[in-house]
Amino acid sequence: MLRGVAYNAGARGDQVEEAVQQGFAQLLSAFPGDPADVVGVRRYLIRCVQSSAWKAQRTERRRSVWMARDSERDRFEARSGDNQRSDGVEAGKPLERILDNEALDEARELLREIPEEWAAVLLLSAAGYGTSEIAEQLGLTERQVRKRVQKANVRLKELGL
Repeated sequence: MLRGVAYNAGARGDQVEEAVQQGFAQLLSAFPGDPADVVGVRRYLIRCVQSSAWKAQRTERRRSVWMARDSERDRFEARSGDNQRSDGVEAGKPLERILDNEALDEARELLREIPEEWAAVLLLSAAGYGTSEIAEQLGLTERQVRKRVQKANVRLKELGL
């Protein structure tokens, strides 16, 4: 029965067994009610297994998004690796084509001053991606994307941009 709960919650393969085991571990460590209440224990265990399955599914989805992003970046770098202009700026990078070297150094320095997660969201937003697209690419919710853009903008204003 618990395997079915985990499977219906989205766990696949080894994730099913892992979700069931994590559900039992959570039950043993954190059950708030009376252990003699069989119905309460069962409900709590089912919720624990569902929660574990959802967490495993989210983790797997985020991992696949990050792996796909890394793969795309590697392909892009391989394609534009020896694509240098006469002024030393790589022609394959749009941001570097637009900004001169001094402004580029200043922009990089400012981006180093904010957390990497904020910078990633801010750069994708500046590149024209919508909130839902950014959320999908980074495995975040739309609310998380909006908050990260907002926090990054506040920090950049504090830094004098």
